[in-house]
Amino acid sequence: IRSPDFFFTTQPAVYELAYDFGRMRRAIGLGTPMDWILGNHEARLDRAVFTNLIASAALKPADEPATAPNLITMERLLGTAALGIDVRGPYPNGEVWLNPNLVCVHGDIARSGEGATARAILSHASASVIYGHLHRIELLHTTHHGMRGARRYLACCPGTVARVDGRVPAATRRVNWQQGFAVVEYEEGDFDSGEGLFHVEVVPIHEGRAVWR
Repeated sequence: IRSPDFFFTTQPAVYELAYDFGRMRRAIGLGTPMDWILGNHEARLDRAVFTNLIASAALKPADEPATAPNLITMERLLGTAALGIDVRGPYPNGEVWLNPNLVCVHGDIARSGEGATARAILSHASASVIYGHLHRIELLHTTHHGMRGARRYLACCPGTVARVDGRVPAATRRVNWQQGFAVVEYEEGDFDSGEGLFHVEVVPIHEGRAVWR
């Protein structure tokens, strides 16, 4: 949405997200892996550079290795290297496998109607999926029958931590969004045998309060 209200909000948004990343890192400690899966909103920066500043798209400082991130990237803006964050992308290809049976992605499928996106994802699932993109909470299970017998899959969108009061631009002011996050317990499993248990638990946030167990 190109409105004057949003012309100069990118820099404050960068500061706010970097602050949040810093809080997360301090909370979990330096030794804990931390991943950031790039989504369609982050891809807007690449699109803007490719459209308006193509000559600068692949610029790198001369005193850094050729494998370093390009100068105008989300990694640079957020300082992810200093925070020890592994950036997964580009959108929509970024993914984090927690074990052989559960993958985290941003997601590039959106269907109207509650649970419709989860159904679309599960229709061709070969693993269970935790996804974002929708800004609403969905959790759906299915069982597929094949040569290896019956296998259960789930698709889960844990919601959003964005504001849901209409301040965040959307197609309509009365958005069907819910705030929340997920807690996942899992075995590392074995990628050769495909074994690995997990449990996904959605934690909804209502009017600023999270209720868990």
